[in-house]
Amino acid sequence: MSTPQLMPPGLLQEVLRPPPHALKDAVAELIFLEDGQLLFCSREKHVHTSKFVSPEDVKSAFNAIFSDSGWLPANVVRWGHGHGKEWVVLFKPAQVYTLSLAEPQPQQSVLRVPLPSLVILVVDHNLYVWAVKTAAFKPDTYVFHAPLPNVAQNGRVCFGANQHPPASLQTANSSWETWINGAFTAESCTNRSKAYADDVRLQLRAVDGKAKYPQADLVRYNSYFDSSVEGVIKKTLEEK
Repeated sequence: MSTPQLMPPGLLQEVLRPPPHALKDAVAELIFLEDGQLLFCSREKHVHTSKFVSPEDVKSAFNAIFSDSGWLPANVVRWGHGHGKEWVVLFKPAQVYTLSLAEPQPQQSVLRVPLPSLVILVVDHNLYVWAVKTAAFKPDTYVFHAPLPNVAQNGRVCFGANQHPPASLQTANSSWETWINGAFTAESCTNRSKAYADDVRLQLRAVDGKAKYPQADLVRYNSYFDSSVEGVIKKTLEEK
């Protein structure tokens, strides 16, 4: 492990001054302006130059630095970061889940329920889920409401009191498991099933023990914008 180096006194004094700096003890600096633009200032042979650069230019300048994501976790189809937050998109093919319903009966009941393929977006401490009709991930396919309780109109799930970490490649799947394995309540149960528009939990009881969820029962996700997987995820990230 390398030993941290102390900043030279001259450079420290220079950094503490308002930018742009004289660059007496440094050769270049990158200034982030309030409007989002990037200004690159440099000194070479006592000649000072300044120019605006794009984020792509900055990225290219660091391309020589080796970076490796490592092996991606299962079900991850996309990953990104911005504004200090990571986000991860998961795809879960249609499968049977063990779900716990706390309502409408007083005692919690456990069901073996088939669910359609699901697209999951984990960003910061939030998780969103939507249903699709495809067996494999396709970013241009239409989105439907997940036939599950405790999911808001925009797809954001309610974790209740369940603790979960912020989004990352390492935690995205565990955040999903935390939510899907929790007890579902009576919150946000309407307009998630065509057969039981008033309470999707009744539909979950109806398909208990079956092999496949009836795709004809899925409710189309209404969006004023692009309602494809790619469009809905892009809009959701912009709102975050």
